[in-house]
Amino acid sequence: MNKCIDTFLFLHDRRILFIVPVLGCVLALLLTQINKTLTIFPDKNSTFKITTYSDASENGATTITEPEIKDNRISFEYTLKKVNPYPYAGLFVSLMADSQFLDLSGYDYVSLELEAKNTQTFAVYLKAFIDGHTVLDQYFTHEFLQKEVPADTISSTYRINLDEFVHPEWWLEENKTTETKIGKPHFAKMISMQIQNGLFTPFDTPVRCTVHKIAFVRDNRIAFLLIGAVTLLYFFAYLFVYMNIQKKMKAKQTVISYKELIVENDTDKDMQRIMQSVAKNYADPEFTVEKLAREAGVSASRIPGMLKERFDMNFKQYLNIIRITEAKRLLRETDNQITTCAYNVGYNNIPHFNRTFKQLEGVSPKEYRKKMQEEKEA
Repeated sequence: MNKCIDTFLFLHDRRILFIVPVLGCVLALLLTQINKTLTIFPDKNSTFKITTYSDASENGATTITEPEIKDNRISFEYTLKKVNPYPYAGLFVSLMADSQFLDLSGYDYVSLELEAKNTQTFAVYLKAFIDGHTVLDQYFTHEFLQKEVPADTISSTYRINLDEFVHPEWWLEENKTTETKIGKPHFAKMISMQIQNGLFTPFDTPVRCTVHKIAFVRDNRIAFLLIGAVTLLYFFAYLFVYMNIQKKMKAKQTVISYKELIVENDTDKDMQRIMQSVAKNYADPEFTVEKLAREAGVSASRIPGMLKERFDMNFKQYLNIIRITEAKRLLRETDNQITTCAYNVGYNNIPHFNRTFKQLEGVSPKEYRKKMQEEKEA
């Protein structure tokens, strides 16, 4: 048992018990940041192909412009025409690169910065490959996942959790399947993403969409919380063990009783002499720090720092407070003229006395005396 305690104290003294978990937490946090965000657009490497589409390919009359792609935006405009029962138009983003599917299974949501004018909603589609079901050149065998989103005419960032995407009813009917049979979405093999008109897009009205950013994000908050919880538990356990060891060690120590010496600090003695000297000489109009130093036997260079540390004020402020405090007493208890009171406490400049008095008390000496007399009479 003693060997375990000695080992613990050895590691504690060298801060190893503190450093190791901290380094572990930092490393874990860094690891959770790796590949946190997968940016589809803007994409400097132009990995993902972007085009527009409409129902014109199925004899529809909907019109759509080619995408205008710049460094930080994709713009396109479409007008729905109700020739087909379900007219459509939108932006197509291929997620496949070099015939390889995009694996989104480690991500939590899609972050979409977009503005759409003249429509209340838009729809986001994700398409995936299902092993044993999907045939690449047979369009409707691709797994369709849909999310309808309210539109904003001002550029907004939409956070759409991947678990909010559902299979459209028409796709389930087309593939003669159900949610139970098809199971959870297959995010490991993504084919494409589409941003399309929503259910409440008006007909015969030009709708302009501008996309500024498309990204898939891994939410690391749970990892952060877990790491934080583990770290807190470790430090509580560490503190508990350390305090118990200290308690046991203290109990074993031999207690020797003795009378403690009462010794006054040198600084306290110097401060006491300074205060006594000021109290004795404040009425001297020529009283300075140098005179105070000679009177108190304390270096003139130390006095300002000592007053600052003890009273948070300089020598002049300290001297003024004492002088004005005594001037207030004279104004209350005597009928001497104000100028006489000022001279008695060390001021030979009456305007300066008046300014200092009002600065400290908020009223002039005359107003102060009048107020004191009124309170006395009342």
